[in-house]
Amino acid sequence: MTENSSGNKETLSQLNYIVGIGRSGSTLLTTMLNANSEVKAIPEIPITIFFANRYKYIQGKNQPLEIGAKSYLSIYQKMRPEDLVDLGAEKIDFQDCEYRSYHAFLSKVFEHFTIAGKSGNTKLIIDKNPYYTFHYRRLKKLSPNPKFIVLTRDYRANILSRKSKSLNKPSNVAFNAFRWRIFHKKLAKFQHNGDCLITRYEDLVQNQVAELTRICQFLNINYESATIGSRIVDNVSTNIEDEKTKEFASEHFQGLTKPVYQDRLEAWKSELTAEEIKLSELICGDLGLIYGYKMKKQSTAKYLLAVGQYFRWYVKANYSIYKEYPIYFLPPWVKLKRLKQVERSK
Repeated sequence: MTENSSGNKETLSQLNYIVGIGRSGSTLLTTMLNANSEVKAIPEIPITIFFANRYKYIQGKNQPLEIGAKSYLSIYQKMRPEDLVDLGAEKIDFQDCEYRSYHAFLSKVFEHFTIAGKSGNTKLIIDKNPYYTFHYRRLKKLSPNPKFIVLTRDYRANILSRKSKSLNKPSNVAFNAFRWRIFHKKLAKFQHNGDCLITRYEDLVQNQVAELTRICQFLNINYESATIGSRIVDNVSTNIEDEKTKEFASEHFQGLTKPVYQDRLEAWKSELTAEEIKLSELICGDLGLIYGYKMKKQSTAKYLLAVGQYFRWYVKANYSIYKEYPIYFLPPWVKLKRLKQVERSK
């Protein structure tokens, strides 16, 4: 509860986050949470961090931020199915919006989002994006007492998923094993803090009621049985302007139209080769043990040997992640120009 410029009390949504490497079940979890009447879960529209460096300390209305946000949302709408998320870029009238902080501004923006048919204000906003993993401390400062759901998945299953998806390039096993390790080394620095809840994809699939109840308790919301089964989406629209983005959305969201089969949890045992499993365990195995992911056999080789042998992929994995990090500090107009160029190039 905050006070606007007129002295009236206004209710702002609590802002929370889902972090962890992609293809760990975050789309599944956000779909489940969006069936809860108290939650609006944002499917990878990273507006929160996009404008944060420049505007995190605002204390009232800010026209450049408003103009930039509308431009940003217009670009992103072209890359997202409208029946899953309507960003409402054309509907937002900032003249009628009062806000006195960056958190309040975000709350007003998210209020205009329509996600899976849900619109308006909600008690909680769950903002999910894999790269938020690298902005934990910054995100903590943007709103009061945010909470973080840390999603993880067996590294071998994660590597297989990325290897199997044609648009996840490169599909090289060493590259994706190093990426998993980089993400989880970062997560290990904060995931045991009191504002974090570690959630395994396997538990979410096998014990949905227990795991969703645990998540709801952590978020201080009521568990609603509607979240079970609501992961199934009847149809994913192809109403996306850009053809390449349409191809990505079709592949990325197609899992929402199908049940989640438990027998796929260990598909890596048969669909990765023995050598691929050995390499994955060599690079990720020590961190995987933290989450209860047992290795098929203990490896006597050293991780540094794998770095040396696959140094090219080690460098590529680090570059693929950290190349985005300096962009946080760029002026918003530069980032918007870059985003428009990226959208046009697809």
